[in-house]
Amino acid sequence: MEKLYVGWQMSTRWTDPTLVLFMLLPISIGWIWGTGYCLYCECYRMYLPVPSVIVYIIFQLWMWDTEEVNTKKYIVFHDKALEAKYGNRRYPMSELVDDFINSKVSFRRSRS
Repeated sequence: MEKLYVGWQMSTRWTDPTLVLFMLLPISIGWIWGTGYCLYCECYRMYLPVPSVIVYIIFQLWMWDTEEVNTKKYIVFHDKALEAKYGNRRYPMSELVDDFINSKVSFRRSRS
């Protein structure tokens, strides 16, 4: 509970990841309940993927629809496909770490 409280106190906007997760908690509980209900009722098995598809579409449209960011200012891309994909948008941390380990990107040195 302490981590939840700290996350709540450190959030400055409603679009911060902590507050988005807090807002998505009731939706997630409903999604899990709906999926369980679809599994329980044999007549609704064809609708089983619907909650997952809806959550995926909302995530892609809402979470990744951000303003342009100059990623090339901080990262050197060694892969043209990654540069086309993330050159002007936010780079997910998990993918950045994987691509850095696989030598597909490197960080620019600061000139201070």
